[in-house]
Amino acid sequence: MEKPELAIIAVSVAAFATVALLNLYFFNTMILYAVASMFLIFPYLAYRSILAGRVRALEEAFTTLLLDLGSIMETRISLMQAMSSIYERDYGELTEYVRQIHKDISWGVPFFDAFVKMGKKTKSELVNRSISVVMGTFVSGGDLKKIFSAIGTHTKEIMNIRETIKGRVNVIIITCYIIFFCLLFSMFLVRNNFVSSFASFGTVSQSLVEEFDDISLHLMLIESVFAGLIAGQMAENSVFSGVKHSLILVSISLIVFGVLG
Repeated sequence: MEKPELAIIAVSVAAFATVALLNLYFFNTMILYAVASMFLIFPYLAYRSILAGRVRALEEAFTTLLLDLGSIMETRISLMQAMSSIYERDYGELTEYVRQIHKDISWGVPFFDAFVKMGKKTKSELVNRSISVVMGTFVSGGDLKKIFSAIGTHTKEIMNIRETIKGRVNVIIITCYIIFFCLLFSMFLVRNNFVSSFASFGTVSQSLVEEFDDISLHLMLIESVFAGLIAGQMAENSVFSGVKHSLILVSISLIVFGVLG
């Protein structure tokens, strides 16, 4: 775990503890508990989302780099000449790494040493695995220009498959959220239209209305926890990956019932 990640977690935990303690001793409202839980989860989720987006951009640019190297070397020029012709091109997030490779080569560093160094800096499993395959195939006697083109094409196919899987995963997650919101909306209608009407006519006592609110809250919290875990298991084949969804749904439940209360 890197320092920025640890710092975000530490600040999030401190903010959560501060808001939760203030609420416990001074306010005691469910909305503030929901706000505290948001302080706990959303900064880290935002950081991971930004990090994942950067890695995805690096992988897309790396795929373009491999295909460019393969196509340029098809004109029967050497690898060093190919690097000289592409180091000034714009590869987005990967541009600084490509220029660093060119600098390393100009100082006498072997290309594959600079290539491996770049892969480690990107911290992308796909990039590092592709570099390993390129090196292994080249050592085995493969044609480098064909290797670059083949690995670039293969990497592009992998990324397309990932996007397809991601789309299906999002459908599963959205379905779980829709089911949760349907139950929450039903609970809201029962509480506001039926239970409140009975209380206004004196059919049920106010204490029973409050008891119904407590039972409804507990039911929605249980639903929130398990709906999130099920979403993680179905979408990403991991119960633990559903914890973030559980925390989000719990926060929504606390906010809604805090407003109702």
